[in-house]
Amino acid sequence: MPSVTELRPQWLLGTRPRAWALGLLGAGLLYAAATFHLDERVFYGLKSAWHENSWETRSLWLPEYQVRVEAQPVASVVNNLSGLTFDERRKQLWAVVNNPEELVALDLNGNFLARYPLKGFTDVEAVTYLGDNLLAVAEERSQSVVILPG
Repeated sequence: MPSVTELRPQWLLGTRPRAWALGLLGAGLLYAAATFHLDERVFYGLKSAWHENSWETRSLWLPEYQVRVEAQPVASVVNNLSGLTFDERRKQLWAVVNNPEELVALDLNGNFLARYPLKGFTDVEAVTYLGDNLLAVAEERSQSVVILPG
C-alpha cells in the first residue's frame, strides 16, 4: 500500500502548508480588493489628498459644510420620510413618503405646505428637483425613475 507522501503530486512535495496558507490568503485579499474596487477607492483618496487645495476652489468642498438644523421632525409626516430635495424656483422643500406613497411640500423651516398622493407608486425612496418645474421620483422595488411636474 502506498504511503500518503507517495499519493501527493510531485510538485506538492517541496511546498509547506504555511506557504499554501499565505498564498490562499493573498489570493483571497486580491479577490476582495477587486470585488470591492478597493484599488479605485485608494486611488481616488490619494488623488483627492494630493490635490486638496485645487479641489477646494473648483468644486463643492464637502468638508466645509456644516449642519444648521439638526434632525428636525416634520409634523405632518409620522414616519417613512424617504427623500428630500430643495426646489430653488419656489424656495421650498419636496419630500417623499413611502407608506403611504405621497409627495409632501414643505417650507424651508420644515412646516407642512401641501400633500400629493402618488397613485400607482410602490416603495418610493427618493426625490430630486430637476429644474424647469420637474421632479424625479425613484421607486426602489421596481428600479424606476418617474419624472413629474412640480
